[in-house]
Amino acid sequence: TLRQLSEKTGAGTVQIEASIRKLETEGRLQWIGNQLGFVSSSVWWESLTDSALTILLNFHNLHPLRQGMPLQVFRDQLNLTSTPFGAAIQSLTAERKIATDDATVRLPCHRPELTEKQHMMVSEYLTLLGKDRFSPSTEHPIDIELLQFLVERGDVVRISDDIVYTADAYAEMESKILESGRDDQEITITSVRDIFGTSRKYTLAILEYMDSKNL
Repeated sequence: TLRQLSEKTGAGTVQIEASIRKLETEGRLQWIGNQLGFVSSSVWWESLTDSALTILLNFHNLHPLRQGMPLQVFRDQLNLTSTPFGAAIQSLTAERKIATDDATVRLPCHRPELTEKQHMMVSEYLTLLGKDRFSPSTEHPIDIELLQFLVERGDVVRISDDIVYTADAYAEMESKILESGRDDQEITITSVRDIFGTSRKYTLAILEYMDSKNL
């Protein structure tokens, strides 16, 4: 940052900015981030960009059905602390080298797509979950990559290691559970079980999941 350069060199901000502009014109330095708070050598930035693209390409090859790589994992692999990582994400996004959402990062060209066989497996799995909406079967789990694909696409909600609801079933349960607690009414395992006719296993799992979301 400018402050760090000033502290290390003893030069004033104006002098440092003038030097940076000269080196930037020569293609030797460049600003990083939307706020222009970080500056790096062009060689370092090219190296970081290459590393970022390689990391994401490897992740997509390993997990082709995932929407993207978790941002925290990406940061760890780039070995950057929080603030410079944020600046790097801004510049990489501005250069259209990466695309991001709230929690993941990906190559712009990456589009998860199911094969015909996987489409059939997903359809059968969703049908199975829908047969008993509030107590979905846990006896025929789907491949973890397909499950993650469905979670990220918003088709299902995974509330525990083995319990998965269709998105509409979970939304209905959450709404009714919260409604049952209006006017200072106590929400208990028994009260929730009575609403949906589910076993203790399902009732406890959804209450713990909602608690983890601070609902």
